[in-house]
Amino acid sequence: MSRLIFILVILAVYFSIDLYAYIGLDGVFGGSLTYRSTYLFISLLVLGSFGKIFTDLQANFGVRNPLTNFLIGFAFAVFVTKLIFSILLVGQDISRLVLAFANGIASIGDHAFLSSTIPPRAWMITMASALISAIPFLIMIYGITWGKYRYKVVEVDLPIKNLPDSFIGFKIAQISDVHAGSFDSVKQVAKGIDLLNEQEPDVILFTGDLVNSHKDEIDPYVEVFSNMNAPYGMYSVTGNHDYYGMYRYGVPADKDSYWKDFEDKHRQIGFKLLNNENHIVRKGDAHIHIAGVENWGAGPFPKRGILNLALRTIEDQAPVILMSHDPTHWPLHVLPHERNIDLTLSGHTHAMQFGINFLGWAWSPVKYRYKHWMGLYEENDQKLYVNRGFGFLGFPGRVGMSPEITLFTLKQQ
Repeated sequence: MSRLIFILVILAVYFSIDLYAYIGLDGVFGGSLTYRSTYLFISLLVLGSFGKIFTDLQANFGVRNPLTNFLIGFAFAVFVTKLIFSILLVGQDISRLVLAFANGIASIGDHAFLSSTIPPRAWMITMASALISAIPFLIMIYGITWGKYRYKVVEVDLPIKNLPDSFIGFKIAQISDVHAGSFDSVKQVAKGIDLLNEQEPDVILFTGDLVNSHKDEIDPYVEVFSNMNAPYGMYSVTGNHDYYGMYRYGVPADKDSYWKDFEDKHRQIGFKLLNNENHIVRKGDAHIHIAGVENWGAGPFPKRGILNLALRTIEDQAPVILMSHDPTHWPLHVLPHERNIDLTLSGHTHAMQFGINFLGWAWSPVKYRYKHWMGLYEENDQKLYVNRGFGFLGFPGRVGMSPEITLFTLKQQ
């Protein structure tokens, strides 16, 4: 019942915005039949695309194709455009009401008060509002056609305490949040993997969310990801989405079978999956530790990460790099831990796949949800890096926040 009420509320909000925008544009286009037919067609297309998203959420996402992703992205873009246009219209309508009220007050005692009316919308202002609203539409269309596969390498020089001399210049590549079920092109994903390999990393670390909601989503891309190469190994952890398919199974035996199959897919790619454990990376006589926890996230997200298990057997002064999918784990459990952890690598936020990242200044709405949402953070000689993600989820695109391959170069602190 609560889900039905939620759906009805969402539909009511959507149709209210849709109707309000329709009336506003109708005045611009003079109520032409062409406009009205086109608007109705687009509205039905948007509604159908959102219906597709809803049915995907109820079942396994499966593998998307370019047309499906475009329609879903187009629906998002149209809705955002109508929302912005409606907000601008509200501003104009409020000013019209204020003007009508002021005119009425000014004409009290005069017969003109009785005939005082709300002035009509100004055609030029309404048209300007429509043009302003079209700007984010065009930007979002770019994001769903090109932006989602425009992989960027972010290079970070990383000072580490007690780093052995032999590890100076050691390169670690991080990717996160693949969300394979959202991809629609093996060829485009392969370009991202080629770019990763061009960096010649010594180690590759993947910080969770290989799939959206079912283990088999990765199947068409296993061969592509297995082309990754790092001489000192590739390691992975799980994210919150990696568990959702397992939760759909009703009996423990099925869950065990599902999880073993999922772990095998990590092995096929070449990952060593670290489930609350650590691994020693040796170079000559020296070594560092790569530790990994299962997902631990604040709020409703799975809390399966056990930090003490992941850190056991690690010497007190040895450099440690921890993989933990959700950055909320860092302030709540990692920083307060008695063991100093030099670097924690996370993902999860995607930088919302939307924002501004220009000349060292970054902003995204997701910053109001997550304190640590993108890039490098440092506190008490411990560092956290939050990767923007390799894939995409929900909105099938990226605007201002390109998919990221992070390349860390270690140096002594």
